[in-house]
Amino acid sequence: GDAGTNDDLQANKRNYAGRLAQEKHAWRAFVRSLRPSSVPTGHGRGVVVVGGRDHGKASDGPERTGGHGGRAYYTLDALLGIAALRWTGCMLPVELWHDHEAIFLGATGREVATVMGSVGGKVKLRDFHELPGGSDWQGFQLITKAILHSAFAEVLYLDADVVPLLNPSGFFTSPVYTHAGAVFWRDFEQVLYENPIWQVIGVRPTLMWDTDSSQLLINRTRHWRPLALCDYFNERGPYFYHWFLNGDAGLWHMAWLALAASMQVIAAHPGKLGYLAADGATFCGISHLQHWLPTAEISSRHPPLAAFANRGLRKFSVFPHDGDLRWTVLKRGLGGPIWKNSSPPMQTFPEGTGTHRCLCVGHGGTAFGCSDLAAEPDRSEMAGAVLNRLASLELDLLKLRDGILLVNGGHNPVSKALRPDW
Repeated sequence: GDAGTNDDLQANKRNYAGRLAQEKHAWRAFVRSLRPSSVPTGHGRGVVVVGGRDHGKASDGPERTGGHGGRAYYTLDALLGIAALRWTGCMLPVELWHDHEAIFLGATGREVATVMGSVGGKVKLRDFHELPGGSDWQGFQLITKAILHSAFAEVLYLDADVVPLLNPSGFFTSPVYTHAGAVFWRDFEQVLYENPIWQVIGVRPTLMWDTDSSQLLINRTRHWRPLALCDYFNERGPYFYHWFLNGDAGLWHMAWLALAASMQVIAAHPGKLGYLAADGATFCGISHLQHWLPTAEISSRHPPLAAFANRGLRKFSVFPHDGDLRWTVLKRGLGGPIWKNSSPPMQTFPEGTGTHRCLCVGHGGTAFGCSDLAAEPDRSEMAGAVLNRLASLELDLLKLRDGILLVNGGHNPVSKALRPDW
């Protein structure tokens, strides 16, 4: 029996190693087949946002939120994110991608498109279903597809639930971006030495931070090859690549590393935004707080600037009746007074007793007690300024959400189309 078990184990190891080698050979063959025409050309600079619907069961939302919330509706979150972008003073054109939603089709769709294309800066609606195979794409795959097929040559990609806090227009002319042509942001997790992805891409393992793909800054013209490779990885993600990484997130820097392409990773670690539960002590973390750095290194002269709040764990659309301010506490992603600690606090997801104190919905529809960061709340003057700015912005976004959902009787085309019955 033991001999048979050992033989099976060795056979499984050989099969596993063979699969890794097969994938390595396949992606290299794909890269050799690439031509400049493989990636659509683009012009100018702009922002790409992916909206759309939650295609899970209608009962998923209430079940996942203890009856307090509903299903995610990424288009609503995207509209609020675009409003926040304009709130910062950014007037860059925007592509809002959707999955053939009825509100964007026919006469109503044309009316909505006219409004969005003329009020508050140009917003162009893009339909995934108008691309070959577009009706089959879903989830993480939509991110690479939207960037790959964007009409812009240079793209700032933002997840639907990302709220900009800083005008990003200047990012495109910053030396950090112009030198590398691609800027990525760190996540809380690390890619470990033993991760099989290193064998697949043929790069010597190194301990590095995963990518938070909620925001990406990419010159498509300069980096069309790694962009196409990342999309290739992502298409095969459900069958292979997503096994080793967090969805599409880790695929970005892996595609760049595989082709030895230039990239810059923002040196600042993310912080955590949230609120205190009714007990006044439990921290309910709902958002990553990502920063912008105009230089490659952090210094007292160039401190990180709060740039993006990703409301991924408590989307505006999932909790449409929650009118409370939820960005009231900030935990810094780096210890120490000058943002220079190389060992940031760990992100945790409380489970079991006490999770009822704060409720969030994570990837895959799991209800849990939001997230936490192993750090004390930041009570510095800098943190206070960020929270004050967030409070003003959140109030505006809550009012806008209520208007869109007809709570206050809005009558514009978008309000008429976006009824709270998704």
